[in-house]
Amino acid sequence: MLEVTILKVKHSGYEEAKKLEHYIEQCDVFSPEAAFYTEEIASIEEKCWLELLKLSGSRVNKLLSKSPKQLYDPVNNEAIPIDFMHYRNKLYNLLHKYRKPIYCLERFSEGEIKNIKGDYSKEYSEGVKLLYTGRVNRALDIFRINFFRCFNEQVNLRDLHIAKNIDDAEEGIREKFKDISAKSTIRLVTNIGLCHEPEKYVIRYSPKIVCLYDDVGELTKKELQLLDLARNKEEISDLELLRKALIVSIERGLFKELNRSEIIDDGRMMTFDKINKLEYNDLCEIIKQIASKFVVK
Repeated sequence: MLEVTILKVKHSGYEEAKKLEHYIEQCDVFSPEAAFYTEEIASIEEKCWLELLKLSGSRVNKLLSKSPKQLYDPVNNEAIPIDFMHYRNKLYNLLHKYRKPIYCLERFSEGEIKNIKGDYSKEYSEGVKLLYTGRVNRALDIFRINFFRCFNEQVNLRDLHIAKNIDDAEEGIREKFKDISAKSTIRLVTNIGLCHEPEKYVIRYSPKIVCLYDDVGELTKKELQLLDLARNKEEISDLELLRKALIVSIERGLFKELNRSEIIDDGRMMTFDKINKLEYNDLCEIIKQIASKFVVK
């Protein structure tokens, strides 16, 4: 029997990761979100982590502190935010503290990964280039198609895949981890981003859902609203697409020598909050300002 808990989280910073501690302590095996892992990568990570569990806490902390300050996401063709790296390091810190094995719930085949990647990251970048050379309507057409493809190929497809692997997880966990294989009930805990809903597709079990965020912020609320529109196949307005395009192009670092304070003042979240309050003509004006100052990569 498998007892499944799905933690809905913000992958951002040490404080958010600390919220996982109680659930990590209570579980038998933990499944960190592992976007687009292949079966081979998942197996290697699980085995490597078992070896790391044999080391002292100080040794593992030292290894984590030496991990790259910045990682690159080959699927989305973008840098992984530093806040996520802080979150990740604290998560593995806790997993080592309580000596918990990991089991990955994303185990795609190489063929599946190839099909998932598609060309939508390239398409989005092309749309951004059109946007900042004044061809706004053409750019919005690309963004609209791209957004729905991104949802269907990245969010929904991953949720279906994770749900299937939750249904099939008990056998794999008992086979891999002999120390817990004799337990009648195995407690599996996984963490996943706010936009995902794999629980809708799990058949064999009834996962317990726990939301570990207090306030997701205006930016994330907007993202979730857009995802709901995509799930329901509803139209997304030009205004919302333009807001999203501006935010994502800044987030992904699509400009050389980009200083966000030169576009809109204050810090990162305030900047994005302001963008989400601007109307269409104001956004177009800001886009012109950016285009005159920065070179799109």
